[in-house]
Amino acid sequence: MSAIVGEVLLRSLGYAGAPESQIGNIRQVNDPILNWRFIPNSRVQDGKIVLAYNSAGFRDREHARQKQPGVRRVIVLGDSVTEGAGVESEAMFSSRLQDLLGSQYEVINLGMSGLNTPQEVHVLEVEGLGYDPDLVIVNFVLNDCDFFPSSMRPSSSWRTRMQRSASWETSVSIPESSGGSSRRRSCTL
Repeated sequence: MSAIVGEVLLRSLGYAGAPESQIGNIRQVNDPILNWRFIPNSRVQDGKIVLAYNSAGFRDREHARQKQPGVRRVIVLGDSVTEGAGVESEAMFSSRLQDLLGSQYEVINLGMSGLNTPQEVHVLEVEGLGYDPDLVIVNFVLNDCDFFPSSMRPSSSWRTRMQRSASWETSVSIPESSGGSSRRRSCTL
């Protein structure tokens, strides 16, 4: 009886559960580690915020698979924080990082709500490595912590490819505007 009263109370206050449009924005895929993806080229209204997904099914602008000459690629992985839950796309940290780094870098957001760390590694393996990244940032949140069952451990070929293709950096110089002039500061990533 209390469940019915609670349901009526919540609905009278305007709460109707998760928006159906977000639930409809997910498709099932044949993948034993992550059996869903966002629908490519979809748009979801979340309050006043529109979540727009690119042709790869990520909340980001379009990115060609082939890297432009002279441009360094940064892949950003994570869960809802990385995807930008609750914020406009220009307020997402991957968008802000792109603005800070400038045109010599291309920041690619592969964040998906609800992922844990093994699933994020899997997204890197099946999606991210195809973009030939120079740097990979994993946005770790404490609720992402999970163990790798043996079926989900990164393959040795993945580790070897990352060691050969990526130059790992601990910091990057970022242009910073200050009073009309530009100076550089170090930013640990």
